[in-house]
Amino acid sequence: SLTEAQRIARLGNWDWNIKTNEMHWSDEIYRIFGFTPREFDATYEAFLNSVHPDNREFVKKSAEEALREQRGYNIEYRVVRQDGMERIVHGRAEVIFADNGKASRMVSTIQDITERRRAEMLVEGQAQVLEMASKGGALPDVLDVLVRNIEKQVQGMRCSILLLDEDGVNLRLGAAPNLPDGYNQAVD
Repeated sequence: SLTEAQRIARLGNWDWNIKTNEMHWSDEIYRIFGFTPREFDATYEAFLNSVHPDNREFVKKSAEEALREQRGYNIEYRVVRQDGMERIVHGRAEVIFADNGKASRMVSTIQDITERRRAEMLVEGQAQVLEMASKGGALPDVLDVLVRNIEKQVQGMRCSILLLDEDGVNLRLGAAPNLPDGYNQAVD
């Protein structure tokens, strides 16, 4: 069924009646945003409130431009689920116009592309680290970039790399750019 296909593809859709501000979300949109399907009556404001604060103005402007310029949009942005987890989504929208030429509805698909973007970021990070190493980059700089790329994989993750000293007995700090200074000093 369509519902199962949307769940498997992590692809949902919404339909916004601009005049009444009524919005219909598919069950998968609720799930992408971390809600139980049909948990509440969807509105455009509820949609915007689910968008990450750093991306909210971009999404709002994209919708406003689509309405003003009578065209759709095709954008990527982050949403914050009810549990606080961030997801990366790809949104594609079209504007439907009434006979009088005014926008009457906007319809959109939203696909959760978090796993794909994480895989892309991982490959990009690996390439960056390998390029730095192959060009003789300083070990602290290479390790710092490596740690930062690992941390990008999971929201809130903090990472460190510890190295054995030359005697092979004691550990010393290699890189931990986002851990507290007290941790770094205690380890080193």
